[in-house]
Amino acid sequence: MLSLELQGNIKMFKAILYKEWLKVRWAYIAMLLVSLLVLVYIWMTVSKQIEFNEAKTMWSVIIFRKYKFFSDLQYIPLVIGFIVGIAQYAPEALQSRLKLTLHLPVKENKILIQMLFAGFVLIGLLFLFIEIFLTIITGIYFPSEIVSDMLTTIYPWILSGFAVYFAIGSIFVEPVWSRRITLIITSIALISILFTTGDFTFSALLLLTIVTFIIPFWTILTGYNFKRGIK
Repeated sequence: MLSLELQGNIKMFKAILYKEWLKVRWAYIAMLLVSLLVLVYIWMTVSKQIEFNEAKTMWSVIIFRKYKFFSDLQYIPLVIGFIVGIAQYAPEALQSRLKLTLHLPVKENKILIQMLFAGFVLIGLLFLFIEIFLTIITGIYFPSEIVSDMLTTIYPWILSGFAVYFAIGSIFVEPVWSRRITLIITSIALISILFTTGDFTFSALLLLTIVTFIIPFWTILTGYNFKRGIK
């Protein structure tokens, strides 16, 4: 049997997840359709290239010339994270709903964590759909080595989507403009690194992952400041 507190937390998260879904659903559906169109376009492009060229020729171009047949997808996760973040947090901040939310008789960090986690789950599912679809496309035409290289290449792009989503939440919650500007500059610097050309080492990817998932802690801090009016 689950404890009453745990049951209450689960019910609260379900309610917040539903509330956040109502805010972002149209933006989310639009991003899903855009992602699907880009993926289908990549699929059609690869199939035509394979049809007019020998498969081995195509493989050699990808391996030796570093041709990224999936490059049209590069900025899609970034756009998804940005659009969903705006749809989720702009109404809260601009319509003063966030002030009411954070003054509920619940710790502000608990509410913000659940809001962030709800958005994280939603965009994470969309990113997972993109990865699975692209993996299937790549696996149909290319060997496993190219599939692995593709997944490694798009990983920083996926991180950029999470990074911009977390940053949007922090920026809208932060009550002080000087700290907002600092966060904006820091986020742009991190995202720029994620789009650096060249191959990342495993250590570099691990470090970038850690830094990306540190951003939500800034949101928790800014929520504390927002609720108490700390300037």
